[in-house]
Amino acid sequence: MSDIRTCLANAGDEVSKKFSDDAIDLFNQYYKETDNLIQDRASAIDKASKETLVIMEGNILQNKRIKLQTMMAKLELNDFLENAKDPYKALIDVGNIRLAQQEKVVMSQIKAPLDQFFYTFRKGGLTGSRAGTDATRKIVPGQKEKHDMLHLVVKEIFNPGTTGNKKAKELALAYTDASEHARLLFNQSGGAIPVAKAGGYLPQHHHAGRIIAAGYDKWSKATKSLLDREAMVNKGTGIPLTDEELDEVLESVYKSITEEGRNKLDGLTADRFGTGASIAKRHQENRVLQFKSGEAWIAYQAEFSDSNIYDIMLNHLRTMSKDISSLQVLGADPESTVEFLKLRVKQIADEKDKGTGKTKNILKANKAAATFDDMWKLHKGLPESVRPTFSKIMRNYNALIMATRLGSTTLIAAPTDMMTVRKMAKYNGMSQMKAINNYAKEIFKLNPGEREQVAAELGLMNEHMMDGTSAALARYLHEDNASPFFQFVVDSSLRMNGLTHITASGRNMSGMFLMSGWADVQTKSFDQLSRQMQVALGRYSITGDEWNKIRKAKAFVKNYSGRDVTYLRGEDIAQLPGLKTGEARKIADKYMQMIFGEIEVGVPTVNYRERAVLAGTTQPGTIAGEITRSFAMFKSWPMAFYHNHLERAWREAGELGTPFAKTKAIADTVLYMTLMGALGVQLMEITRGRKPMEFNPFEDPEEARRFWGNAMVRSGGFGPLFDIAVGLGDYRQGLSGYTSGPVIGSLDQLSYALFGSAKEAFFDQEPAKAGTRIMKEVINNTPYQSNWMLNLMLRRMVWERVLLWNDPTYMKQLQKGIRRDAKEGKEYWWMPGDESPRTDPFN
Repeated sequence: MSDIRTCLANAGDEVSKKFSDDAIDLFNQYYKETDNLIQDRASAIDKASKETLVIMEGNILQNKRIKLQTMMAKLELNDFLENAKDPYKALIDVGNIRLAQQEKVVMSQIKAPLDQFFYTFRKGGLTGSRAGTDATRKIVPGQKEKHDMLHLVVKEIFNPGTTGNKKAKELALAYTDASEHARLLFNQSGGAIPVAKAGGYLPQHHHAGRIIAAGYDKWSKATKSLLDREAMVNKGTGIPLTDEELDEVLESVYKSITEEGRNKLDGLTADRFGTGASIAKRHQENRVLQFKSGEAWIAYQAEFSDSNIYDIMLNHLRTMSKDISSLQVLGADPESTVEFLKLRVKQIADEKDKGTGKTKNILKANKAAATFDDMWKLHKGLPESVRPTFSKIMRNYNALIMATRLGSTTLIAAPTDMMTVRKMAKYNGMSQMKAINNYAKEIFKLNPGEREQVAAELGLMNEHMMDGTSAALARYLHEDNASPFFQFVVDSSLRMNGLTHITASGRNMSGMFLMSGWADVQTKSFDQLSRQMQVALGRYSITGDEWNKIRKAKAFVKNYSGRDVTYLRGEDIAQLPGLKTGEARKIADKYMQMIFGEIEVGVPTVNYRERAVLAGTTQPGTIAGEITRSFAMFKSWPMAFYHNHLERAWREAGELGTPFAKTKAIADTVLYMTLMGALGVQLMEITRGRKPMEFNPFEDPEEARRFWGNAMVRSGGFGPLFDIAVGLGDYRQGLSGYTSGPVIGSLDQLSYALFGSAKEAFFDQEPAKAGTRIMKEVINNTPYQSNWMLNLMLRRMVWERVLLWNDPTYMKQLQKGIRRDAKEGKEYWWMPGDESPRTDPFN
């Protein structure tokens, strides 16, 4: 073969300079490697030219495939925008429904073999811990067994059959199957991941801070001793790397980890998510570091990672599901499609505003494009903080806030979730009373085993088994990435107060209810469906023709709670015969997008849209990033409720065109939420030692007004701004504390306590008051004390005793609070300062 360099030179302008430069760089690399084995220069040139040609031909074909799939995605999404009644909302839906929900659809497919894996390594029911630490494993039942089993699974993935443990072998095979399915889905969507070697399905997590602290010499020395030198070969010659070549590779890896500010190398390659390269071209090379055994992999993660084994394994599957969903929705070059959609929605706005002399539509388009861009960045994943230490401190403090501020949230969340589930049923044309009845039954089932098993078989996400409290935390803008101790604190706190239980119960029940509801109407054609069901399908672009195909899928019958229940599953739709290649899967994915999207309506959690609007893409670990996260933390749920309920009710009622339709729709939502909020308020009053508030306006108009306003606010009826307007919120820090959020507000209170105490102790000569101020802050920031089941007893029988012992004048503060409550018409059944109740709450 001729020298490829000569061919490129002769091609002239027929070949781009970039193509030519890339080919020559590749040739030089192969020539250098080949020249070490072949002394004959002509033969070395010939071999290097052939190797270069093979790679370049493969790249050309891959690039053509990427361009074609991206073009098809752009055409489909362009039609979606052009045909939408509201193209600006449609653009947001691309991110919030198609992208976000498709990620869940993909993850549900990938995790299909892992039900036993998740069940085996599920967190403890009360403690919220999985494998624990060296200290806790000695005393907490089950932690050592899970820790040891995880290590056996890793060893089995590297060397099948070596442990002699049947269960470890089965779990390792399940994880390998899930990872292989992810690889195949990625390749079907436009990627080209090669088959992994033994151990290749285990991802690698590199903590930049730890590696920088160790320094290159220590890191490289430790890493060399763990590598499989036989597996780390020169890709040109196929023989093991020499010591010099290995040093070059390690220097490159070290630089990649420490200088680019990202500490997560992807599972099968050294590329990283969010680097800007085409997603379709990620994962195409084998991992740079090849470990010699499971023990070596574990040793590396222990020294140079800050994540536990389970999280590393699960996060790899999450990363793959993000990549795959990006390819499926936006094409093989998503960045190009995102820019196209932002431009296209502005062009549509220009056409609408043309000749009107107004800019109403272009303003909407600019806002939608900016939000969509932030949603895309959130989907990809924000870069790691440039200040990892400060970031970790704030993450831990955020976790402490979640653990100490949500103690009574369950009392509000349980009844109001019942109403959002009711509304979900109504939006989908299903029985509202059946939804309420099913929800009530599920939250009182303390053993969720049967429900979780059915949910897994239906292809639901089952976050409770996978992540423990992730769904409960997702009600608010909180990232579950604190240090292990603080993760344990927030996990156990939310489990003990019941918030984890009711969230998981409500979300699983919602998915099961919807799948059963659609199975009940499988005998009906699209034209025979109720108007509301047709609207429900239309929200997710499911056409009448597609429904008529969906209804032919085989129904899934499962015995649940002693009776057979029929469900319509996505996987059964994907098996429909007689359709075009890929059509059944595409329809099944649309159906599952609808299921996952409506679960968010049933039990709202914070999605890309709320995150983009409230916190944007500010980096954690920066002043701006932490302030925005503090501001957004507890305001995110009301915004999610607004988007999923108030905005939807207003929009869809407007499309009916009937008189007062919008007013009726909003009233229906607010009224029922307020009624359930009222129940929650009364329960919270009782747990604070006060009798239920007067709700009858004919008995006490002032107290009744305050009660119903409080109920409306707490239910999410009018969101956080109404909280400020009527002054009924829980924030005692004033407007500044409310607007800055609980984290900044808490820090402000803490600093006030410290400096105020110093003044009282040294200048006012009142050390007892200083001690009281400090102790109150310590109590308020102590985990578990705010738990609605414990708070009142701890406050009356412990904390008030301690505070009065320290400062007998503290009784004046208690009496001041009693007088203030009395002015508002509130009565106590257990008076502050008393060691025991004087009466019962209802006397």
